[in-house]
Amino acid sequence: SVLLFVGAAVELSPGLARCGVFSMKTSAPLDLYFLLDASSSINAQGWHEEKAAAVQLIDAFLGNYAGAASQLHVGAAQFSKVTSPSAALSNNMTQVRRELQAMAQQGGGTNFGPALQACRTQLQPDGHNGGH
Repeated sequence: SVLLFVGAAVELSPGLARCGVFSMKTSAPLDLYFLLDASSSINAQGWHEEKAAAVQLIDAFLGNYAGAASQLHVGAAQFSKVTSPSAALSNNMTQVRRELQAMAQQGGGTNFGPALQACRTQLQPDGHNGGH
């Protein structure tokens, strides 16, 4: 099985804005930061599937943010014995996808603590240039 951590911080705003008798859907700013388990307990196929799952999730969120892609920021890190940021939070989904797909698996032990701290840091309001 594949273990994929997803940390998300959402700045909530109303989902619907009234405009006369019509309602418009609005998208709240969303930051997603993926933590991928790159330890030796994940085999090569599992590593490939883990990265593919992250890309599929990005695409799914992007589909829901059509017309408001600037509101969506995504980043990623891999962790094993150490945590290595791989893609800084960005709204450039092409770049984030490329960086995810290019990640080489670190191997080694599994140390969750620093990975969760890196995720928390990235999801702080001042954790990236987007400023959510």
